[in-house]
Amino acid sequence: MTADEQSLATAARLYEARRTARDIRGVQYAADMVVFKKAIRDFAKQNNLDLLPATLELGKRAQAKDGELLFMLFMAAFVELTEEV
Repeated sequence: MTADEQSLATAARLYEARRTARDIRGVQYAADMVVFKKAIRDFAKQNNLDLLPATLELGKRAQAKDGELLFMLFMAAFVELTEEV
């Protein structure tokens, strides 16, 4: 798989995570995104990280503590953040 193909596959997985998070959280999704996007921005700023590494680190921590749903919500928030730019 080329680097471009891998990038496209990763993007597709991120968008799928967002779609799934929307389906699971329903009306709570928008409020969740406010919280998760703020957490990512704050963590990135505090640790001098770009958004993706900050998201991955927070997602890994959340996954280890509370499971897959929180990891997916962090990934969904990352997609939302990238669309704001």
